[in-house]
Amino acid sequence: MAVGVIALIASLLVATTYRPEVATETLTRTGTLTTVSTLTVPTTATATVVSVETQTEYLVPSANASLTLTPSVASGGTVMHLTGGGLPANTQLSLDDCLTGVPYTYFTTDSSGSVPPNVTFDVLPLANPGPETGAPITLQIDGGSGCGHPLGVVAFLYEATMTLDAVGVLPGATLTASASGLVSGGLYEIVFNYSSVSTNPDAYNGTVVGAMIANALGQGSSAVTVPSWTTPGTYNVGLVSTHDIDAMVPAGASALNAIPTCIVYGSCLGQNQTSCVS
Repeated sequence: MAVGVIALIASLLVATTYRPEVATETLTRTGTLTTVSTLTVPTTATATVVSVETQTEYLVPSANASLTLTPSVASGGTVMHLTGGGLPANTQLSLDDCLTGVPYTYFTTDSSGSVPPNVTFDVLPLANPGPETGAPITLQIDGGSGCGHPLGVVAFLYEATMTLDAVGVLPGATLTASASGLVSGGLYEIVFNYSSVSTNPDAYNGTVVGAMIANALGQGSSAVTVPSWTTPGTYNVGLVSTHDIDAMVPAGASALNAIPTCIVYGSCLGQNQTSCVS
């Protein structure tokens, strides 16, 4: 019996004859991607449609991977530290943010599959990641198969932060408020002696001393003046949203989980003065 030539093209009509049933299977592995293709030919035929059945299986993150990012809460510029193990041994890997396509860091595991010491990276400023008071960010360990097929995952909470900068703070002094983790283009009010209203999370007490507009990366700064009538003490300086926009906290609500404080002195010239601290 003559042996025909099988053309491995899906849905191609081939006029030929065959040996008794033939089955071939190919197995290809690349990184974490496994592809299995199976072709089965009938026992006899003078005309048949040859079809190729392909089954693709993606490996889920390894159950053995145990990874940690510290700190667990961050904003733009925060230095993060990656630790853990359960990864392929002696392998170059990357830690990627698949939403932005940015690789945060590269590293090579040791012989036990652990992350080497001192793997750190700076969190990039993110525009509109979610509510200012907390947006979960997931990073993936990539072994070469691309996003969606990780060897492991880690996560942290991206939230807005604000710091104050001043030396020898007296009533009427000017200080600079700098914030990160805001929604791009968002308009905020800076409130001296800030306190929330327990019966209404979208309301507050305090004196508005300035405004801040976030840039495209969710960052902003503004110079504000401590009210001249302020008596000595420690004061909260809040940052609140001014209007409702998707992904922002509601108008009147605090954009910060951690409220910075400012120490104001009555007369401290020549003394050991304390700056406004967050």
